[in-house]
Amino acid sequence: MISDVQLEIPYDGMTLKWLYHSEIVQNGTGTVQDETWLFTYTKLNESRFEMKDLVVNWTYLVDVTTRKILSGPTKTYVGTSTSHWIFGNFSFTDFSIGDSVEILGDDFRVVSTNEDVWVPSINSGVEVKCFEFERTTQRDTLVYTESYYYDVNTGIKVMWVDYGESVDGDFFFDSQVMLTETGIDMDKDGLTDYKELFVTFTNPKKSDTDGDLWNDFLDIVPTNEMVPNGIIALIIVGMGGFLTYRFLKRRKVTLSPPKVQNRFV
Repeated sequence: MISDVQLEIPYDGMTLKWLYHSEIVQNGTGTVQDETWLFTYTKLNESRFEMKDLVVNWTYLVDVTTRKILSGPTKTYVGTSTSHWIFGNFSFTDFSIGDSVEILGDDFRVVSTNEDVWVPSINSGVEVKCFEFERTTQRDTLVYTESYYYDVNTGIKVMWVDYGESVDGDFFFDSQVMLTETGIDMDKDGLTDYKELFVTFTNPKKSDTDGDLWNDFLDIVPTNEMVPNGIIALIIVGMGGFLTYRFLKRRKVTLSPPKVQNRFV
């Protein structure tokens, strides 16, 4: 399970980027909207951080321990649980189908614990294994479904999908918000923050995550301090033993007395 303190790592000082796409169709006529959302996260103390929307310049204050939104430009989400990450009474390996999880003050139900969600990046797609949460409600004649996807390793939300359709079929809307690559490399180790969070599972704020003096980009296993140093040490010891064996073998041949042939039969 990722602890509360570790969960702060992906946020403090980082910029996360979402791509928003929506389509609304009514009586056969449709409209499409695309936007980019940018949020920066700043740690204020051990229990709070500030989330700022760079597009509309809105700022939210979030409590890390309770996941509650303490203040913001509107009162819509104040007092509810933030949707940006999941942790709490569950460990990430203990989710069960049907479990109830509070997101933004609403109860969502766990519908899958092993979803592979394709998240776009600059160069290629990345498969992110997620928990999927879902909530279905009916508003007058509109049946409305929300699906949220959270990365198993970090608890960070990587995608959510909203879909609504009128019971008579004359109206529907479909929207999707997906976390994507920003190209930012905060620790300058050659791996973008996005790849460190979802591909290598390293610390985007630390160029040498495991402290073995190898840069995360060059490290074979950047989360294990024994690799590659342990492998290199074994190779050196093995080569040293081999060379010592060869040396002693040659020395034994040199120091051995010559054999004398007995000529008397």
